[in-house]
Amino acid sequence: MYQLIETIRIENGEPLLLSLHQERMDKASTELFGLKESANLSRHLASLSLPQKGIWKCRVTYGLQIEKTEFEPYQKRSIQSLKIIEADELSYHHKFAQRTEINKLFSMRENADDILIIKNKLLTDTSYCNIALWNGDEWITPLQPLLKGVRRASLIQLKKIHPSDIRLNDLASFQSIKLFNAMISFEEATEISTSSIFS
Repeated sequence: MYQLIETIRIENGEPLLLSLHQERMDKASTELFGLKESANLSRHLASLSLPQKGIWKCRVTYGLQIEKTEFEPYQKRSIQSLKIIEADELSYHHKFAQRTEINKLFSMRENADDILIIKNKLLTDTSYCNIALWNGDEWITPLQPLLKGVRRASLIQLKKIHPSDIRLNDLASFQSIKLFNAMISFEEATEISTSSIFS
């Protein structure tokens, strides 16, 4: 049986991007378990005592039903450099709790803070974040990320980022890269010069 997770940002007692988390849970539950819908996240969180001050990471583990919910204060990692890692066979289209292959790739980062995963010569994600690259006019996000994150979906809806294939060979035409996920807003996202990405 698959175990999946949703990582939800709780900000001063308020769960953020909840409808997009629910949409992703429903999609995974349909595709993996044949369910028409998954557990109701909003109802589940309303039944719990949520942290009321600061930014917290809420990790919901689920399969056919919600199995556990954990909270921890959120601390953003410092990422200043990325190592390019090619992984053509890697698949992570649902947010599985099992991350063995990604962790194995992360261990190959050498002196870099994180990895930039390349699949079939196209940019995808880092080990924990979706990405967007600045070309001087707009922010471009990979059309085919490893995982379609909820923050990415929200930013596309808001037209703050624009999906398009980004080939590894095109990396030099971009000035900088931003890393974001459900826990990191676009405004808070670390922005790194593309000169800090190396093979």
